[in-house]
Amino acid sequence: MAGTPTFKSLTQPLLVAGGERVPAALVCGGALLSGVVAWFSFDLSTPLRPGPLIIASVSAFLMTAGLGFLRSMAKRDPLMFEVAQRYYGFRRFYPARTAVPFKGRR
Repeated sequence: MAGTPTFKSLTQPLLVAGGERVPAALVCGGALLSGVVAWFSFDLSTPLRPGPLIIASVSAFLMTAGLGFLRSMAKRDPLMFEVAQRYYGFRRFYPARTAVPFKGRR
């Protein structure tokens, strides 16, 4: 009796750029935003200032180091960000309730 095959595409989580979708989008969006700020802060009519170059280098570092960190995090657990969100959504203490569900409500 042959069993039903389980395909990898149905069980593996979807990773974007080697990391989870939401953190990868946040890292790429932050790097793109800082890159746009660096691009529009360049002014060719004045002498070269170090500010835009610093912003551009921070943007490149954020993109490479951030995605590298997300890839290493996804290698350990591909759903780590979702698990952390669920963990922080729980309360520290849930008070005890009565055994009768609607007692005292009128």
